[in-house]
Amino acid sequence: MAGSLDNKRGDLATWNLEVRCHAGPLAKEAFILCRPDMEGKGIFGQTKSVYRALSDALRREGGSPEHVVREMVFLRDIRRDLEPFRKARNRALRSLAPKASYMPASTFIQQAPVNDLQLIELSAHAVIPRVGRMETGPVPALARRHAGRAFWLGGGKHVWLSNIYGLPGNAEEEAYSLFKASEKLLQEEQLSFRNVVRTWIHLSNIDRDYTGLNRGRTKFFRERGLELPPASTGIGGALSSRTRKMCLSLYAIEEAGRSVERMSAPTLNEAWTYGSDFSRGLKVTGENGVTLFVSGTASVDEEGRTAHKGEFTAQAERMLLNVSTLLAGRESSWHDVVYAITYVKNPADAPCFRRILEHRGIRGFPHGIVQADVCRPDLLCEMEAVAILPLPSP
Repeated sequence: MAGSLDNKRGDLATWNLEVRCHAGPLAKEAFILCRPDMEGKGIFGQTKSVYRALSDALRREGGSPEHVVREMVFLRDIRRDLEPFRKARNRALRSLAPKASYMPASTFIQQAPVNDLQLIELSAHAVIPRVGRMETGPVPALARRHAGRAFWLGGGKHVWLSNIYGLPGNAEEEAYSLFKASEKLLQEEQLSFRNVVRTWIHLSNIDRDYTGLNRGRTKFFRERGLELPPASTGIGGALSSRTRKMCLSLYAIEEAGRSVERMSAPTLNEAWTYGSDFSRGLKVTGENGVTLFVSGTASVDEEGRTAHKGEFTAQAERMLLNVSTLLAGRESSWHDVVYAITYVKNPADAPCFRRILEHRGIRGFPHGIVQADVCRPDLLCEMEAVAILPLPSP
C-alpha cells in the first residue's frame, strides 16, 4: 500500500476536533486540531478539554499520546496563561493516559484563536507505526523552555526542535545566533542544517525585526553554502521568553533515498529575490510518502510586491491562488492537504475568510485560523499548508 488519506471528525462538537490521516507503508500520520469545549471557562478547563479531545482522537486512530511528535499551542495571552496551561496539561495527561509518555517537541506562541472565547488552540502531529516499531532516540539537552523529539522510522531519523533562542543583540545578530544554536543542537543528533526541510520563526515585533532576521539568516546560509533553503514561515507572535526578539522551531530528516525538490509557482516570485532566504515550498520524498511543505504564503504577485493593499477579500483570494498554484506545480491539490494554518492580521476578517473557503470548496482537513502580524504591514493574511501524496508505484 503506497499510502492514502482519510478524513475524520470527533463527536465532542461539530467544530472542536478535526483529524486527517495519511496511511503510509511505515506509519499512519495523524494531523489533529483541537479547540476547547467552552464549558471549561478558564485555562484549566479549556486545557483539559483539548487534551481530552486529543486523547480521544489518538485512541480512535490506534495511537496514544506517546505517538505525538510535535504540538503547537496557540495562546491568547502567553504571559498570563503559559504556566497554568503547563500545569493543567500535565494534570490532564496523567488523568487521561497515565501509562503513556508525552514527549513532543512543543511550540508555545501567543497567536490568539479568532474565536474570542478561546484561550487556547492545539495542533498535533502523531506518527503511529504500522510496520515494526518506532524507536525514540535521546531528546536533545534543551532548557525547560525548549523541547525536542528524535525518532527513527524505518531507516530514517527524524528530529523536531522547538522554541530555540539565540543570544540577545540586534535583530540580525540574534537571528544569526539563533541559527547557530539550532545547528549545535542538530549536531548533537549527528545532523546539520542541510537536513532541515521546514522552519517556523516567530518574532515578537515582526514589523521592526523582519529585515534583521533576513540578514542574519542569509549570512548563516551563505556561510554554510546552503543552496536549497528550507520551507519556512516567519510570523509575528509574543514569545515565551521576555528577553528575546525571535525563536525558531524546525524539522530535520536523515533518510536513505530521501529526495528534496524546490516548489515554485508562476503566480509569485522566489522569496530570496527580495531578501527572504527560504523556499516557497519543498517536496520531500521519504519512506512513508511524498510530503509537500508549503511555506507561509501571502498575497504576493509575480514581482514580489504586495497585491491588493488594504483589501482583505482580494488578498485572501490571491493567497489561496498562490497556495493552489504551488500545489498544482507538484501535481497536487487541496484534496491532498492534511493540515493548514491561516494567520489573519485582524480577527474580524475571519468570517469573511471562512465564506471564501466555503465558496471555493476548500475543506476536509484541520485548519487553524489565528491572529498574527504578517511580515509586511500591508499584508492582511498568510497561509501555510502540508499536503501528502502516496509514494509512486515501483
